[in-house]
Amino acid sequence: MTEIPHSLRFNYPDVPKHPVTRTYQTIDGELHFTDNYAWLQHFDSDPQVLSVIAEQNAYTQQYFDQVGTLESLEQRFEALTYADTSRSLTRQEGGYELFRQLEPGDNYGKAMARKDGIEQVLIDPNTMTGGYDIMWFKMAPSGQHLVYALQQGDKREPIVFIRDMESGSDQQFYTGTACDIDFDADGKGFIYITCEGQDHKDAPKEASRYSYQRISHHRFDQSIEQDTMLLDAATAGLGSDVSLAAENAADGRTMLFEVWHGRDKVDLYLLDKQTKEYRQMLAELPGQHNSTVLNDRVYVTTRGKEDKDRVISCTIQQAAQTPLAGWDQVIARRPGQEIKSMQATKSDFIVTFSDGVTAQVVLFNRHTGQERTLPMPDNTSIQADTIQPDSDNFQYEVGNVLLRSKVYAWNGADSRELYNAHQNLDIAGYETIQESYVSFEGKEIPLLLAAAKGVIRQQDAALMMECYGGFSASTLPHRRFNNYLRTWLDLGQIVAFPFLSGDGSTRQNYEDGIKQYKYRVPDEINAAARHIHHTGIASRVGLTGGSNGGLMVMAAALKQPQWYMAADVRVPLANMFEFHTLFDGAAWIREYGDPRKPEQLAWLQKYSAYHLVEPSLEALPSMFISTGLNDKGVHPVHAIAMAARRQALQPNARTLLNVDAESGHGYGKSARQWHYYYAQRIGFMLHELGVDPSVIG
Repeated sequence: MTEIPHSLRFNYPDVPKHPVTRTYQTIDGELHFTDNYAWLQHFDSDPQVLSVIAEQNAYTQQYFDQVGTLESLEQRFEALTYADTSRSLTRQEGGYELFRQLEPGDNYGKAMARKDGIEQVLIDPNTMTGGYDIMWFKMAPSGQHLVYALQQGDKREPIVFIRDMESGSDQQFYTGTACDIDFDADGKGFIYITCEGQDHKDAPKEASRYSYQRISHHRFDQSIEQDTMLLDAATAGLGSDVSLAAENAADGRTMLFEVWHGRDKVDLYLLDKQTKEYRQMLAELPGQHNSTVLNDRVYVTTRGKEDKDRVISCTIQQAAQTPLAGWDQVIARRPGQEIKSMQATKSDFIVTFSDGVTAQVVLFNRHTGQERTLPMPDNTSIQADTIQPDSDNFQYEVGNVLLRSKVYAWNGADSRELYNAHQNLDIAGYETIQESYVSFEGKEIPLLLAAAKGVIRQQDAALMMECYGGFSASTLPHRRFNNYLRTWLDLGQIVAFPFLSGDGSTRQNYEDGIKQYKYRVPDEINAAARHIHHTGIASRVGLTGGSNGGLMVMAAALKQPQWYMAADVRVPLANMFEFHTLFDGAAWIREYGDPRKPEQLAWLQKYSAYHLVEPSLEALPSMFISTGLNDKGVHPVHAIAMAARRQALQPNARTLLNVDAESGHGYGKSARQWHYYYAQRIGFMLHELGVDPSVIG
């Protein structure tokens, strides 16, 4: 292995200290913490911050220049990206078949349409200057109008356009924090949801940009100034910080809308769009629920603790007068499984069940109740999509950690393969193995391993464990695939995926890893590492995680460093005493707790990575921390200050920082920039985990 010179290994760039002593109320009294790097959050107004960033980036680049593997790794990523056209499932809207397509060499996927066998490009972000990407695009039932939303870089603020399909002309409709639409049945307009945030007349200064939500109605033959506001959640007394979802009924007059109180409770309402009067159907359903309108009936997938994982139904006319117990049961609950989605074709209800590790799709005949299960390979997940409600046809995709997706078409009786999203990847030489380990608290946790055949427990390979552990994140195998991890496998190494508390494998699993139980997540990561070492899976272990996952892997490595050699940390949270004061942080109190409350600050102390860094001269696990200055969700100061604090207090542990001036929370990079970013991360992990560079080729 190439040895990094002593002078580069230990002589970090100087980061000026501007101490600020903060006082926190704890259950044991006052805690005084001197923060030397809080000033770094003023990167947009303090030129000294930009100087710190430039020096850190230069230091990191010196490391990679010395390692000398980036060019060949970039070539590998280019080969994976450019070798094959990728496309999404096809959906039927307004007489068109719509899908996304990514051509070799493209940075961003195109919005495509097919009609009468002729394909056309609807939207091509690659022809736009400024780094735009498509958030969503929808065709009106009449086929006369296309509505689509773009985002620039990582701003996560949709710029919505309306296109007249006959003339091809586009008109900008809306720019703001959020926007979602649902077309009227006649195709002459749509309902849409927006967030007023601090622009609302009653909003306090600290209001979240996602607060003060409204539902309005737009007609294509009118200007936006003539739009009708159907509901203002705050003015109507429903709450200023609730989240709304809305859907039109087929009668053209009724709208179903949901009022979400965080992730824990939801109210269901019906609204008359002509009178603007609304009636409550079901109140404060505990847990996560989903509702939809099919013909003249309302369907609800229940996900509460008491009444979970079944589908119930009631007529629109009776829904507001009928208590939960009086609704008809359409799909019964299944022990040990959750319902992830429910859709309907002409003859069937299509229900996606998950046991927390994999998923399957079951077809229930709407008239006879007969069940059919779509066949599935081992250790894969499946998702039904692009339903055609007036026929029995639909498309679905199957994928796992080795294969992003294969697309199939179902015609009501059998299926045929439509598309392999990655034909250039031959997965025949790889395998996935599912086993389990026991946490320090005695919980049995699934662990999915992937590698080339004959590697796991048979060869001396380095293992990279990807972790998240929060926000009800999907743990289904096809959601784990990416070219970064796929390349790690292609280099002869091992990937591991623990199914952590806080993730969304089941509702209970999510609740096991939030608020006062969040400390379990880094502990479960460490228990997985212990299992990997003790059972001979691998002796060289690294961690990777982003955002919440970045926080969790840093906390795990700081709490029990003996299990790890390195951690690849992306756009992380770090300072959990102050997270609520930075950008969107206040919205995450429901996940983590409120540091202003002494008993909840005690929860955060257990895993706040920024505060877990203690003075040490030991050679602790290396960390490569990356972030983007355009991140509008997780403030980049989390990463920047974390790196500075660790460099100062643990000078013999390698800590590298890379701050991208153009990107944000995972968006805003061109394809070439992504290749270089991936190459940096894998190059770091290969070097720090002691992998012979000859495997790169």
